[in-house]
Amino acid sequence: MGTGGFVVCLYGMLIVPLFGWRSLFLFEFLALILLPFVIGYLPESIRFLGQKQRYDRGIKELRRMERAAGVAPIDWTAESFELPAEKKVGVRQLFHPKYAAMTILLWATCMCALFVLFGTATWLPALFMREGSSMAKSVSYAIGMQAGTIFGSIMIGRVMDRFGRKEGLISFFLIGGIATYLYSVVHSSAAFYILGAVYGLTGADCISGLMLVSGEMYPTQLRATATGWALTIGRVGAIIGPLLGGALQMAGFTFGQIFIVYALPCFLGAVLVFFFRFNIRAGESVETVTGTLAGTITAGR
Repeated sequence: MGTGGFVVCLYGMLIVPLFGWRSLFLFEFLALILLPFVIGYLPESIRFLGQKQRYDRGIKELRRMERAAGVAPIDWTAESFELPAEKKVGVRQLFHPKYAAMTILLWATCMCALFVLFGTATWLPALFMREGSSMAKSVSYAIGMQAGTIFGSIMIGRVMDRFGRKEGLISFFLIGGIATYLYSVVHSSAAFYILGAVYGLTGADCISGLMLVSGEMYPTQLRATATGWALTIGRVGAIIGPLLGGALQMAGFTFGQIFIVYALPCFLGAVLVFFFRFNIRAGESVETVTGTLAGTITAGR
């Protein structure tokens, strides 16, 4: 996601002035070329294949993992997939008493993350242009932010593995919120580039960490539904964020005041993560998380 945002910003700075804004949509259409490769090479969940009783496909995926890891192949059989058959699931199961609280917290946190991400990404160049910067320089500030997200997606995974899901997400939300707030008090170009990179490394990648959490906290048959709905509700924030930015400018809010408003959902996101009911760390199994939420394992850290 970060690489795509970086390339689009670079395209907007270098190519749009030459060929117009419509050329950007043609460029994005070319992404469809990648679709057959995604379908052909993206691995399927082994648990999902087991519950679907598609054992031959599951064994094929396991063989591919063994080759990639360079380990000796195991004699996999259908009996290796000791999983119950899939039950019919839907969004109603997300509000089962075992999961309802975490579902609401996850949805609200995704809204906060995407509110800030899309709000700042949409208006950052325009706000700098309103302050007198050229279009190329204004877009370059956004490029710095997008470059940060490329490395931030990797960094948040390592931090969450090392220190725990909650500690990683809370720290990234807080640092991202501070970086966003500081846009309202600094004035030099160097500072703006640094703040953009810091927000890209931290706050902009909170949504990546939240998708990891959504994949861990539900049982296998619910994970795709849960992640899809979390992103869907999160898109409400992605819609409101840019709309609010336009409304604030029409209402006469200054450059600094707008960034103060955008910093607030980052801090709210940190508060919401604090109330998450689990905190899995590296080495702990997915079953530990789902067992905690289901009440079969005592909730710990």
